Amino acid sequence: MSADHDAEMPDFPPEQLPSEQVASVQREVQRKLGRIMIRLQQYERLIKAVAASVEIAGPVDELVEIQRKRGEVISKMTLGGLVTEITGGYLKPAQPAAAAAEPEWEPGDTRRIWLRMNASMSMQPADYDRVVAGLKELVAMRNELVHHFLERFDLWSVAGCQNADLYLDAGMAKVDNRYAELRHWALTMAKAQRTMAAFMETPEYKELLFGGTAPDGTAD
Repeated sequence: MSADHDAEMPDFPPEQLPSEQVASVQREVQRKLGRIMIRLQQYERLIKAVAASVEIAGPVDELVEIQRKRGEVISKMTLGGLVTEITGGYLKPAQPAAAAAEPEWEPGDTRRIWLRMNASMSMQPADYDRVVAGLKELVAMRNELVHHFLERFDLWSVAGCQNADLYLDAGMAKVDNRYAELRHWALTMAKAQRTMAAFMETPEYKELLFGGTAPDGTAD
């Protein structure tokens, strides 16, 4: 057995070496499996960036360190954990205005200046359910690819490789759709952050912060 052949199929028993036809379709399956795994890793990197930016709270002089520590926690999460984090906080089903009001929040130490920021995206309940179902399907597919792909498909036959090929094509389309969706969320969040940062530079914001007068003229 050549070194190249051994590297491609390390689990192959010597008495079951593939024919050239099988080896050809195997290589295509390997290529597509590698492509979808790379795409899934890109998805994980982006969802970690979104999850790390959803909320921050604490004394203003500690915010940089708080954000760093949150990033470390998020970086160690599995894809399933990240999806739970996003669907349990950032994504929310739309509610009536009265029910959607933000709960009262008090800083942990009133002798220090605290800041709290959180971002969320509200969806119609049907859209929220559809998105959550799609994200759970993505997690299940990722786990299937990592842990059970060789159990599910007989890669030592042409028919098995063809079935795997079709599965990977369908899976890639799903990952691409989820990635485009996530990228839209990330761009929307970044735009909202830029808009908020620009508002915080205006006299209206400073009057709201220090004088208690809102841009519409109401006073706290």
